[in-house]
Amino acid sequence: MDGSVIGLVVLVAIAVAIVYILRKSIVMVRGDRTMVVERRGKYHRTLTSGLHMIAPFIDRVQAHANQREQVVTIQTQTLATSDGGQVTIEPSNVSYAIVDPHDTDTADPTVVEELEAAVTTALDQLASSMSEAQFYTVSHQLPARLTELLNESAPRWGVRVTSVQLGHIRVP
Repeated sequence: MDGSVIGLVVLVAIAVAIVYILRKSIVMVRGDRTMVVERRGKYHRTLTSGLHMIAPFIDRVQAHANQREQVVTIQTQTLATSDGGQVTIEPSNVSYAIVDPHDTDTADPTVVEELEAAVTTALDQLASSMSEAQFYTVSHQLPARLTELLNESAPRWGVRVTSVQLGHIRVP
């Protein structure tokens, strides 16, 4: 091979390497998402919407988080009241938004499981503190109270509960 062919091959290899490194360095984040970046396996930063540069081979996009409001459906629950009665709540919806993707990503178990458990526990506590009649009477106040209770724990999971919609409440 003559020198110009070898030079051309080296030039093409360098160009391919530069394009590859640039491709790994530039990250585009859509408007409704965020990305968690880890550097050497530890949290480094959170990328919001827009064009970002990361250090290739050192930084790694660990997680993508959807910033839009999301809904979790809580299955039908039968709760015991303080007077020994039972109240059944049809499926309910909990709306939440991710406010800290790093905490959401590291939450174990998942945010959905945590919210389901928190709603179940909160409803059990509320039902056991009042009679059947009281529970039914204050049922219109329960969504606001549940939202307040959930937002006390939600920051640990990196979310904010925006609303709770209870299904039909049946008193046997």
